Amino acid sequence: MGIPFDPEKFAQSVSRRAFLQQSAYGLGGLALGMLLDSAAQAAPPKGGSPGAIRPLHIPPRAKRIIHLC
Repeated sequence: MGIPFDPEKFAQSVSRRAFLQQSAYGLGGLALGMLLDSAAQAAPPKGGSPGAIRPLHIPPRAKRIIHLC
């Protein structure tokens, strides 16, 4: 049997700034891992050059778009 978890004591021992900093490091590490994993699995298509754009399955129907930044 371990030490019981006390949420009030934990909240007093960890500041908001430290919590957000540690969370940001964790999320950044996950994002980097996902980027590196997808780059390692990427392979050129079988039928053409690596930079070729394949034709769309459905032709585009949009006549006008509004781009907001």
